[in-house]
Amino acid sequence: MGIRVSMLAAALVVFGSTLTYAQEVTTGVKAGIDFSSLPNAGEVLDQVVRQTSTETSSKTGFLFGGFATVPFWNRLALQPELQFVVKGVKLNEAGSGGTVTTSIRYLEFPVLLRYEAPVSDHTVYAMFGPTFGVKAGTSAQLDGPSGTADIDVDSAIRTFDAGLAFAGGVEVQRYFVELRYTQGLNDVATDTFVHVDSVKNRVIAISAGIRFK
Repeated sequence: MGIRVSMLAAALVVFGSTLTYAQEVTTGVKAGIDFSSLPNAGEVLDQVVRQTSTETSSKTGFLFGGFATVPFWNRLALQPELQFVVKGVKLNEAGSGGTVTTSIRYLEFPVLLRYEAPVSDHTVYAMFGPTFGVKAGTSAQLDGPSGTADIDVDSAIRTFDAGLAFAGGVEVQRYFVELRYTQGLNDVATDTFVHVDSVKNRVIAISAGIRFK
């Protein structure tokens, strides 16, 4: 009987702790702009466009999504996220004198370790961790002297993208602004088009959001 009571008491303590812990979990939403690049993309996209590119430059995109912050010890928390991100690249074509703008849309799942510290009336935080992306679609457009044309680049881009993200931000009450850099870890170009160098996403993002309490 005593053992059963002890087990019940332990179960109630664990259950009560779980409820307290769950109450600390907060969620929120965010949106922003990103500046992405895809070094060495010309090795692959030139084969699709059938022109030689002379320069690779960054492309401006956007992002939006939601997150949950799960505290687990002192000032540390785990922050899983789900966001829609538009990445890509711009290529300057040598033959036509035009540009090829490629957009790659991802559903991205960052899982970040978060550390925060109060400073005066606001909170500063830093985060890092892996990101996992699934391609949601692609599009590309060739803009040249003779007009514009849509290009199908989907077969040149892999479905999966993984990266490592580093972020920092400032939170005031329920609102925050954040700067994040994500370095791709895997080659996102398919083997359909032969290329010597890896093609990896690089993204700098600026976002703002609100935390629900």
